[in-house]
Amino acid sequence: MEQIFFLLDVGFLVAALVFTVMFLITIIHGRTLHNDDYRTSAVSYKNLKIAHFRHANGMLWSLALAIFFIETKVRLGGFADRSNGLIWTHLCFAVPMLLSLLILRFKITGTKNLSLHTKIAYASIYLFIGTAITGSMLFFNF
Repeated sequence: MEQIFFLLDVGFLVAALVFTVMFLITIIHGRTLHNDDYRTSAVSYKNLKIAHFRHANGMLWSLALAIFFIETKVRLGGFADRSNGLIWTHLCFAVPMLLSLLILRFKITGTKNLSLHTKIAYASIYLFIGTAITGSMLFFNF
């Protein structure tokens, strides 16, 4: 059972690392797209928009994979010794972050309403920081 937990931990860490890198790249692409100077070249703007879209999709897929690894470990009893208060605090950050990322994925908040997309994106950054801190405390059993 320890070997299964180890493989689940490694799978989660890889998925979490991919998610974090994709999240940061998506933020950088979004900030560049928001810059007015970059909109002058239609070809560059279109290519950057496609890259932003692809990295956002990769980010969501890696998040789904990380959730799968963690949920599998939880179902097998891997986190039985963790504090309930810390778990609930983590969920107070993680669930709104997941919902904000899913809302950002919709066309109505992306291409149609850029100001709303930007506000939700900033909120998801703050929620990500809280999720990462409490998740690290849970994962490494602080």
